[in-house]
Amino acid sequence: MKMKRIVIAFALVAIAAGIIFAQSRSNAKGSHTVKTGTYEDARFGLVVANVVLNGDKIEKVLIDVVRDGESSKEKFDGYGVKRVSSLGKEWWEQVAFIEKWIEKNGVDSAVFDKSGHITNTDAVSGATITVKPFVEAVKDALGK
Repeated sequence: MKMKRIVIAFALVAIAAGIIFAQSRSNAKGSHTVKTGTYEDARFGLVVANVVLNGDKIEKVLIDVVRDGESSKEKFDGYGVKRVSSLGKEWWEQVAFIEKWIEKNGVDSAVFDKSGHITNTDAVSGATITVKPFVEAVKDALGK
């Protein structure tokens, strides 16, 4: 009889813990929002940025450029930047670096030269492509 009570008590604790866990997971999911911004660049095309926020904190940034109905990320290694890049990185690799850089540092800390290249030392080490349009699309997503 005592063993039966222990099993029932354990089962009730497990059920309660499951309910609490499920509730906390549903609350965590509800705190995330996705914002989309765009920036039209005559030279490159339509820059699209999706920003995943947890409250006001940037958790994930996804950037792409669409020109003539084609996504630059879909070109993958066929984009052709790697052969002329001083970093030896393809376009998508440099964009992935900038996405992570923005997640870590925010868009307001980005500094550019007059050609639109980022001049922040830690950003230059991973991207030499023109990134100002990317930052402008992220700012648009954030309403800045």
